[in-house]
Amino acid sequence: MWREPQGLIISSMGANTYLFNFKHEEYTIKIHGEGPWRVDEHILSLQWWRPELSFEKVCYNFIAIWVQVHAFPMEKLNKSNAEKIGASLRKLLEVEDPYVDENLLRNFLRVRVEVNALKQLKTGFWYKRNNGSYSWASFKYERLYDYCYNCGRIGHDRRSYREETAMAIHNSNLPRYGPDLSVSELKSISSLAEKAGIRQKDNGIKIS
Repeated sequence: MWREPQGLIISSMGANTYLFNFKHEEYTIKIHGEGPWRVDEHILSLQWWRPELSFEKVCYNFIAIWVQVHAFPMEKLNKSNAEKIGASLRKLLEVEDPYVDENLLRNFLRVRVEVNALKQLKTGFWYKRNNGSYSWASFKYERLYDYCYNCGRIGHDRRSYREETAMAIHNSNLPRYGPDLSVSELKSISSLAEKAGIRQKDNGIKIS
């Protein structure tokens, strides 16, 4: 999964709990930032160690994940709107600016957020158009594994779920959750800019 990084030590700390000790800090940050990862088709919840926190008190309900915002007007594709949308998903971690040197390199927005695995995943939102009508913008989650098509919760076994399937907010005839909610991880905006021969400045922000 991580190509056997040099110096990695894995220690068992209890039922389904492990301590990952990396030799190099930059690799630790890279691994954490590229998740979520999966083990045996289940999402691995990576949490930073904090002083004075016991393993029994660590909360594994929160998952850091990249979210794409699709079907949003081109004139609204900017970092400011991405920040607002990302904040509505719970905790905003990072924002990608779709523009590099005034060149639009994506046709959607992209934010990294922390979601609560115990709650239903949000699938999108309504936005108001200039003519007063409303349109639906949809979310897609990168590297999303092990989520229930019935209730939209991460780590939920749909086979034991007895409630009715949740229907789409924008179309009550369609199921709200399905395989199209998950997409593969994308190349960074830096890679796209480099490929296009565009010099990149400050394309993103990080929020603590």
